[in-house]
Amino acid sequence: MSTLNKMTVIGYVGSDPENRTTKSDTSVANFSVATSESWKDGDEWKEETTWHDVVAWAGWADWVSDKVKKGTYIRVEGPLKKETYKDKKGVERSSYYIKATHIQRMGSNSSGGDSEEE
Repeated sequence: MSTLNKMTVIGYVGSDPENRTTKSDTSVANFSVATSESWKDGDEWKEETTWHDVVAWAGWADWVSDKVKKGTYIRVEGPLKKETYKDKKGVERSSYYIKATHIQRMGSNSSGGDSEEE
């Protein structure tokens, strides 16, 4: 039996992406995407926002650097990755992020919803 690790989120970029280059000259872009869920609780509407960390590498990082900024309505696909590290007190912590394998700008602020295959 096979398995699948694939996340798809469609939402708004929370802040301008942080772009950098590794020591081996590979481009990396880090950004977060907000998704929201709303529901009615009695007579009152409630809303919950979830933030998704995204890491884009190489060609996708360059594309993000050129095409994505705070507020961009975007679709991101890729596997969910776990990063384990030790904090300043030496306590082991984990964080999760989406390793972008496909990115597409969506909607009216996308100039046509362009995308690029890596």
